[in-house]
Amino acid sequence: GCMRFQQQWGRSIDCMDQVYSDCQENLVQILRDSIGKYGINHIETAWGYGSSQLQLGVALKQMMLKGEIKREDLIIQTKVGPRPDTKEFRDMGEECFE
Repeated sequence: GCMRFQQQWGRSIDCMDQVYSDCQENLVQILRDSIGKYGINHIETAWGYGSSQLQLGVALKQMMLKGEIKREDLIIQTKVGPRPDTKEFRDMGEECFE
């Protein structure tokens, strides 16, 4: 799980310009080691884990574009809390994967 893979709890970080470069570089290195050295293939985050989804999304995309990892080799999971109706729930889930 990637609950601790974030610079900050809460929803105050909404773009990568707000993430410290050393924090993001550390996250990328942890992913390289976890996936490359130890064979971890399940990446789990949640909407409520602060900037975790944003940072993981950028890091994974960067690693895929560089050919370090392949999307088909990973299970990427996120979670959203209950919503009053199915449309709102689905919309929130779709937003998480953008």
